[in-house]
Amino acid sequence: MESLYNAKTEPWPQDGEPGILHHYATRLTAFEFTVGQRHKPHTLLFAGGLGDGIGTNRYLHDLSEALAGSPWSVVQIHMSSSFDGWGTGSLTRDTEELASCIRHLAKYKLRKHGTSSKTVLMGQSTGCQDLFFYISAPNPHPHRLPYDPALELSMRPSIEGAILQAAVSDREAYLAIMKDGCPWDGQSAEEVTKFINAMKDEALKAPTDHDVLLPSELTTKVCAPGSTPINARRFLSLLSPESPEDPREDDFFSSDLSDARLAQTFGAIRDRGVLKGKLVVLQGSDDPSMPSWIDKAGLLARWAKATGDEIWDHETSTVIPGATHTVDEPDRAGPREVLVQTVAKYLSGIHS
Repeated sequence: MESLYNAKTEPWPQDGEPGILHHYATRLTAFEFTVGQRHKPHTLLFAGGLGDGIGTNRYLHDLSEALAGSPWSVVQIHMSSSFDGWGTGSLTRDTEELASCIRHLAKYKLRKHGTSSKTVLMGQSTGCQDLFFYISAPNPHPHRLPYDPALELSMRPSIEGAILQAAVSDREAYLAIMKDGCPWDGQSAEEVTKFINAMKDEALKAPTDHDVLLPSELTTKVCAPGSTPINARRFLSLLSPESPEDPREDDFFSSDLSDARLAQTFGAIRDRGVLKGKLVVLQGSDDPSMPSWIDKAGLLARWAKATGDEIWDHETSTVIPGATHTVDEPDRAGPREVLVQTVAKYLSGIHS
């Protein structure tokens, strides 16, 4: 959630960011950072969190610089759910768009470099839900969506690696601001709780066979930009009020989910066969979007056990000391460099 409001970021280069704008589908694009002249047949495809889009994740500049001498290029995807589109999006649509982008980039790089390419997906914040759904859900998705009947469901291409950075629970982030208040706009815990409960009551009354937007007089009060439309389905997916007993679509990362539930999600990755390499999870010790009651290292250990040694990257997955949610703040240069070098090292192992 924090990426929506984190305005204190390291400045971008004032001379602009060189790159290639790819049109991978109608009205959908992806930006490939072009740093250096190295032959770059492989792709690190990045999906940001709520409110993110091309140009909002500052550390991608640092990452592209670190990979300048490697065969990997950094590409940031723009999806229907990017920027203000998250409030009406779905993980199914996002993963179909990711699949389209992966196919487009693979064809492009084959034409350009004459060799087959490798793809690693990296998600940040709620983008981790997209990535996780990509590698853990049935392939293809088995059922058309009643609220999105025109969405075409396809076989998703396999990928060579996956990185979750700041894989946090939106549900627990909501619970935290209901307990402590909203740090971004100064609302008290009582005010936040009142508006979230009002949104929940309104959402639970909505039909399930088509989407209904929630009233803006409520959505603007719950730590979301006033310009963001939010429908009942997506709000309930993020809030997941029946969890931990019956989690909704977006609730993969809550700390109170049972081992049986983790076996159905993390434990399904190997059998899906979409991820051909290892899964890396990188959390920040100072991530304000993770409530203080969560044992971050302990949670990673539970996820690792559920995933299994064949898929989980024990060597790389870690809690980065001093890292925040986006690691983009000017005073987080050290943790940001650790994140960048950790990702670069992981990619070098896939290439070798």
